[in-house]
Amino acid sequence: MIEKIKNMLKNHNHDIYISPHKLLRPYIAHYTITFPDKNSIENLTLIPDASGCIVFEFSKKGITSKFWGATTKTIIVKNDIENVLFRVFVEFLPCGVYYLTGFPQIESADLIIPVKDFNTQLDFETNSIFEKSNTLKELIEQFDRLFLSYLFKSNIKDLTIPILIDARKQNSIMSVKNIAQISCYSERHLNRIFNNSLGMSVKTYLRLLRINTVLQEIQSNNISFTTLAQNIGYYDQSHFINDFKSICGVNPTTYIKNLSDFYNEKYKF
Repeated sequence: MIEKIKNMLKNHNHDIYISPHKLLRPYIAHYTITFPDKNSIENLTLIPDASGCIVFEFSKKGITSKFWGATTKTIIVKNDIENVLFRVFVEFLPCGVYYLTGFPQIESADLIIPVKDFNTQLDFETNSIFEKSNTLKELIEQFDRLFLSYLFKSNIKDLTIPILIDARKQNSIMSVKNIAQISCYSERHLNRIFNNSLGMSVKTYLRLLRINTVLQEIQSNNISFTTLAQNIGYYDQSHFINDFKSICGVNPTTYIKNLSDFYNEKYKF
């Protein structure tokens, strides 16, 4: 099967990003195919994105599949070009895994586990997709069909995603108290909803949202950290720096000096 997939991708030698079916777009950001690059840095630090993904890793030994739970901490990924031929990702959006599978996300937050340990049926179905597909188009269509079938069977009430949209209004970030008032839920119930569908508390999500907003702005605008921090609700500079370091692993100044060592996924925020 490895040779068949290699032939399927033989005309591609760069990373590929493919949008899912339009009905899946609130839940899946895109399907990604990556090829290890001998010219890239040895290690890449992934900024937490409050999302999960499924990673299919193809090597000369075969295929391994892993489920990554929603991340609240940085993860360092090695550029293992010597061992890996390519990877195929299903990149979920925040809450996407929960709405499609129904599995409480607090149980898998910040974990990397074999797909078969997360969901045996999903492991079987995704492996079957690789066996049956002969072209990249067929592969993506089969993934769409699988996740659409999950979506149509889902009886999950869509509570969290509208709240995530409300959490960021205009250019500011709401507080937990504001979100509770607008959603008409108590803060305790909000945390129960978020832990179940997102894998983290409301406060943790808002911290990630604020820091990711800062990271996006500093790469596109010539604006100081101090001004950005104030714009999104930090009135204490030391609080901002502590949050930044706890999420990114380094302080803002070090991050700016080493931008190429970090990767943050703008589309998820």
